[in-house]
Amino acid sequence: MKSTDFPTFLWKSNGYNFDPDYMYHGPFEGEFLERVIRHIFTGPSTALGGGPRRSRPNDNNMQGIDQANAAQIAYAAVQARWGINPKSRWSGKDGDFSYKDFYYSIVDFIENCEDKPWQDKLLKCYNLILLNSENGRKLDFEQRSRRILEQDESTGCRPCL
Repeated sequence: MKSTDFPTFLWKSNGYNFDPDYMYHGPFEGEFLERVIRHIFTGPSTALGGGPRRSRPNDNNMQGIDQANAAQIAYAAVQARWGINPKSRWSGKDGDFSYKDFYYSIVDFIENCEDKPWQDKLLKCYNLILLNSENGRKLDFEQRSRRILEQDESTGCRPCL
């Protein structure tokens, strides 16, 4: 398997309905990938679809994630691919398969795709999975200003602008 080939677990229904003539039908919609990305970014308790336990701050808040992006999806895909190989130690290669090339081919596929409606749908889907909102946590200028002022009032510190 080449690093630029996408394993079937990335596709909806494990690639059962894969259509080589239309590559944008179901990639990165696989259940395994969704579980892995939930595990990484929202915690192990959410990997099977349950809500996060609130015993500590949500990882997304700690990592400053405002929106899902291609890099996060590619990172989860790399972790998923590595997780199903038989090796017990991390290596950048698995035979001829390069995880670095795999990562960048996924980022390139998503960011430079020709089907912009598919791209928007995919990122909205992952915003919903990771942030419980199709639009992520995009803040407009007024919302950011309000948040800065609230922080200023609560801490007594003036943030750098």
